[in-house]
Amino acid sequence: MTVSLPSERSLLADQLERSFRGGAWHGPALVEILRGLDADQASWRPAPGIQTILESVEHLAFWFDEARRRLEGEAPEPSLQDESWGRPHEDVRADWAAALASIESAHRHLREVLLRLPEDTLGTIPPGSETDARSLLLGTLQHSAYHAAQIQLLRRLAEARNGSAP
Repeated sequence: MTVSLPSERSLLADQLERSFRGGAWHGPALVEILRGLDADQASWRPAPGIQTILESVEHLAFWFDEARRRLEGEAPEPSLQDESWGRPHEDVRADWAAALASIESAHRHLREVLLRLPEDTLGTIPPGSETDARSLLLGTLQHSAYHAAQIQLLRRLAEARNGSAP
């Protein structure tokens, strides 16, 4: 009896989906953590110099999109990297809704590109990267898990501040 193993590309796409939607070993996925958060919680800054949940979501959306661009052969836009943190939010409700839509779209497009990527290109270095496509995707997964944990902690602080902690 032979067992057919999934492709590495499929495994990476599965891990990207699990870390984003659920079923990851590390705990709640990003969407699970964000579910039910309102704009006030998302824009709350516990102390100067600490990113808000809203800023973290925008940052992750930027980097999902950046990984997609690199996998598609586009060179990175260095000027955009500095803009992924701390842009002013004048209408936090609209900005929160836009951030949620943006991260959903960026994740979906990255996953679609990954699933179309020829298996033999995982070891090639995309333009503007210092590492191959495989490492870029693994780094994107690690980056997402890192910020998801930060967002979870910020959410708990925001809920405790409002007396709405579970």
